[in-house]
Order: sequence, then C-alpha cells, then structure tokens
Amino acid sequence: MEILVSDRILSKLSLEKNSSKVANQMKAEESFPFLLRNLDVEDRRKIEYVLKEIIIECMIGDEKCDLHSDFEVFEDITYGLCYTFNGKSPSKFNVSKSGPSQDRDRENKLCT
Repeated sequence: MEILVSDRILSKLSLEKNSSKVANQMKAEESFPFLLRNLDVEDRRKIEYVLKEIIIECMIGDEKCDLHSDFEVFEDITYGLCYTFNGKSPSKFNVSKSGPSQDRDRENKLCT
C-alpha cells in the first residue's frame, strides 16, 4: 500500500519525497508530539481516541464503571489525550488489598 501525502504536509513534517520510507517514518514519529501540541483542543479531539472507542466494558468486582464519572480526562504533552480511572473520586473504589491478583487498583492511566 502506498500513501500519498501532499507537499504541504511533507514540509510541515520536514519530510522529503525522495528520502527512504524508514527515514521519513523516523522523522514523522519524532515530529508527531510537536505537531500534536500545536493543534488546538478541538482538532486534537478529532484525531485522538475517545474513551468509549477504547473501553468496551469496565467492571470492578460486581460494579459497572461509568465512563463519564469514573474516568478523568487530561492532556499529556507527550501522549496527548489521557484518562485516569478513579481520579475524580478516589474514595469510590477503595483498595483493601494490593497486588497483581486483586481486581482493583487505586488509579490507572490510559493514553491514546
């Protein structure tokens, strides 16, 4: 598959038509966080995943998670749009035991 990219996009990413695909891929990966930071919030939201696209179902023990109230959204300068589970009200899901065998964790972060 070949992807055609406009000259304007190539120049914004400092990519060259005649460079190798590997070189352009590396430059694009390096440039992406910078480009993402320079987009306004509305444009970033258009290209980033939203929580309902990532999480099909969330259960803690027998209790169903609420994607709106149990997850807090924040912007990370490197990763873009991120979500913290149990960040809005950490007392809602209390940790009684910790460790990999337990089904609860006090706080988890997910970035898109």
